[in-house]
Amino acid sequence: MSARGSLAALALAVLSCSEPPRPVVEEQTATLEGDAVARVGKDAIPAALVADVARAQSLSPEAALRALVDDATAAEGARARGLDKTLPFSWRLRAARARFTADAIRAEARAQGGPTDEELAAATLRHWQFVDRGETVRVVHALAMKARSAATPPPDAAVRETAVALRAATLHAESGADFIARAKTVTAPPGVEIVAQGLPPFTDDGWAAEGDGRMAESFTRGAWALKKPGDTSDLIESPFGWHVIRLEERIPPRRMSVEERRVALAEEIYAERAKAMAAKRRQALVAGTKIEVNAAAGTLTARLFSPGAAP
Repeated sequence: MSARGSLAALALAVLSCSEPPRPVVEEQTATLEGDAVARVGKDAIPAALVADVARAQSLSPEAALRALVDDATAAEGARARGLDKTLPFSWRLRAARARFTADAIRAEARAQGGPTDEELAAATLRHWQFVDRGETVRVVHALAMKARSAATPPPDAAVRETAVALRAATLHAESGADFIARAKTVTAPPGVEIVAQGLPPFTDDGWAAEGDGRMAESFTRGAWALKKPGDTSDLIESPFGWHVIRLEERIPPRRMSVEERRVALAEEIYAERAKAMAAKRRQALVAGTKIEVNAAAGTLTARLFSPGAAP
């Protein structure tokens, strides 16, 4: 919400109801205290606020001041009628103040300066796939494994023999799609399951460059040992079973420079700073505030949000 929004919160309440007696607006020609340029009731309107509104709404300073005086007049009338203590207006005011607090903390976080090296390193680690990713490989593979639904697990030799058949069937595949299609023609013995699929690109330490997850160490070594697209591995054992891997593509690194990352990740870093500052202030407030929660709060809340609950 803009700075002007705090005064407008109650203005809507006043203008949507019957016209109240118009509050007295003090048009002072004498010098006001501080940087105030006008006063409406007890509300002083500082010059800085006028300047902010003028810039934000492309108004002249005079027009911005008139708009602020109108808002303050409406707010004064709302307070005179007690609307600031009546739902839903009181809740809207509380929400507006909360947004102001969040905005102020965010501004304070930004004012501390640009991202530090430590903050940049932490943000880079969170987004390495996009800003600091090394070379990756993309593969397809065929896996012979013990079927999870098998009543009696097959012998290990049967699983390995199925993998041997998979390699023979896929060794001369012309493409990744052809590799998968050929693998699916192999008949698995009872208790053995065959999986044939493509995988997202992954780094030489197994981390997926798209989404989450990490490949088994032996699988990663086997895939990275392949030199050029189209190469097919020998049998590779992993905790899942026996694999045959075909290299589809080696993808070049994607790395931003430090300064590019400093620009790209700045807003997130400011948000993280503000979040930490807000948490620290909340902790201090909670420590000095007596808080009591009804023992039945969980039950009451669940009842309110249960299907068919009365609005």
